[in-house]
Amino acid sequence: MSRFCRFCGKELKNPQARFCPACGCQLAPTGPPDTGTLEQPRLVIRAPGQPLREVDLDQAAFAIGRKPDNDVVLSLDYVSGHHGRLEQRTTAWHYLDLGSLNGTFVNGQRVQSAVLRDGDILRIGDPQGNSVSLTFRAAGAAGVPVPAPSPIRMGATALGMKTSLLIGRNPQADIPLPAPIVSWHHARLDQYLDAGAQGHVLTDLNSTNGTFVNGQRLVRPHLLQQGDVVQIGPFRLVYEATGFQQYT
Repeated sequence: MSRFCRFCGKELKNPQARFCPACGCQLAPTGPPDTGTLEQPRLVIRAPGQPLREVDLDQAAFAIGRKPDNDVVLSLDYVSGHHGRLEQRTTAWHYLDLGSLNGTFVNGQRVQSAVLRDGDILRIGDPQGNSVSLTFRAAGAAGVPVPAPSPIRMGATALGMKTSLLIGRNPQADIPLPAPIVSWHHARLDQYLDAGAQGHVLTDLNSTNGTFVNGQRLVRPHLLQQGDVVQIGPFRLVYEATGFQQYT
């Protein structure tokens, strides 16, 4: 029997896959859960159009960048040739940005350096919303590397009497997206009703860095379809009838 990703619909060729190779989303387990722990720290890398990749941190330092002489090569235009460096210092891992063009964000905040903790997400991207994420997993952490995506519900219960939802960096927004490259009032989601059918129309509110649907920048309001991928800054949201699925 064929198995499909419930988030993007892609057929899964590996029946034991834990993550979708197309969207990187964690899949429902097919057997008993993995209760083991990681013997050494690890990076879990998600890049657009590429299968999920895991790199064991089995040496004291790792260079990260676009050029092939790096320990972790990210062949993406928005990654600098020598973008950053991971170093183990005593018992902790440290990240250092090497003066990259587009910078490095850790858990949504741009940093020059950071001490990493289990589950921290490093993100490298461009103003158009393209990005690659590197999730740090510490030694001794649970074997499943990345938590399941969290849903952002937009059904009748969540909407209440509202017919529109504000999306932006403003913490009071209906859907807050805390990242520096997200505008304060970035986009608006309006309820759409037509002959009994219900959906949502997405409108960009003249944001600085734009709103993208399926890789295309919005220039006019867009009626969302099931499975549409919305990119706002470092946030990737998949539209479903009942809401967004957000994952890193």
